[in-house]
Amino acid sequence: MNKNLKAYKVMQNIREHILDGTYPIGSLLPSERELSEIFEVSRMPVRDALEELEKEQSIAKTETNKWVVKGYKKVSLFSEVEPLEEVNLKNIIMESLKARQLVESEGAKLAARYATEEDIKEMRLYLNNSIIELENFVDLKDPNYKEADFQFHMSVARASHTTLFPAYLESIKEIVHMHQYLSMKYRTTIQDFGQHHIELFQAIKDGNEDKSYDLMYKHLGNVIQLITASY
Repeated sequence: MNKNLKAYKVMQNIREHILDGTYPIGSLLPSERELSEIFEVSRMPVRDALEELEKEQSIAKTETNKWVVKGYKKVSLFSEVEPLEEVNLKNIIMESLKARQLVESEGAKLAARYATEEDIKEMRLYLNNSIIELENFVDLKDPNYKEADFQFHMSVARASHTTLFPAYLESIKEIVHMHQYLSMKYRTTIQDFGQHHIELFQAIKDGNEDKSYDLMYKHLGNVIQLITASY
């Protein structure tokens, strides 16, 4: 392996360790000798890697010739100089909601078909939690209701007994929280949220596939209409 490739690999490893917190900002890097042992290379590629990292300002040399971690600059995606400011955020929100509507409605239908007694027990637990948190809801920034609502939706997805639906929902959790925030912000009454969940739970418990699909579709469609009218 040539020297440049070795130096590049050392540099990439150190970058990854800075980003994942192994080498926290403000901490000192191991010595060149220690880095040589860690990455199983000679000191020359280590030195070259450190010099490159210094050029990108992710590390800096101290007066005692040790290396201190400076980290990487965080950039706001929606700063004035970023092209993403031109993206229509409302469209992103609406399209992600429509995707949820299609996916979760199909998941609810499969939940009605395949849910076991344990699934029903889990759904009932999260349903009750969401209703309790809804009754105690006072602040849009309170995470308790959002999490309880999300877990109810997750319990429905798990009851479908497919890997797709819960994996999809978990992967967009932050987007779901944004949907929840906006729907609660623009809603004049929040009690119908609880009623939607109760009716959906009962349809799944009864094994009514078409009704379960329709209720989930209507539930998320209600959110879409609310945000369309108010956003």
